[in-house]
Amino acid sequence: VFVFFFFKQKTAYEIYQCDWSSDVCSSDLACSTDPVADVSGTWSLTETVNSSSGFTCLATGELLLAQFADNNRFTGQRSRTAVCTGAPAGFSIDGAHSIINAEVRGSTITFEVDFCDYQGTLTSNNEMSGTFLCPDGLGQQQFLFDGSWSAERS
Repeated sequence: VFVFFFFKQKTAYEIYQCDWSSDVCSSDLACSTDPVADVSGTWSLTETVNSSSGFTCLATGELLLAQFADNNRFTGQRSRTAVCTGAPAGFSIDGAHSIINAEVRGSTITFEVDFCDYQGTLTSNNEMSGTFLCPDGLGQQQFLFDGSWSAERS
């Protein structure tokens, strides 16, 4: 009695890379081949910051973004100045900070700045907006911050 087993190895056509982040999908899974949105450049930034202690800040500044070639990841810097109402004496959220863990997928954009997690949507090639949460209180006080942001390409 002979028993034969046949195995078919998938071809390179059947297994392919479907996005720029090195995720590999088989041909029977839906994969996006949409072009990656380019967020590189200077963006004018507006933020509304709310504190768990009841004070608010209105901030303006800019995002300087640099996207990696052929990739959905980017890096950059956020700089801002703010006017806060009801904040403790000497409190400030002004300054420039690096953008880390940043990526754009379709119309969704996510990044981190100074202990804050930003999430948003690219509403066009020149506009984006979203919300943020700063669970560590910007590393300065025992406050929890959240808020909204919008940016327009300069």
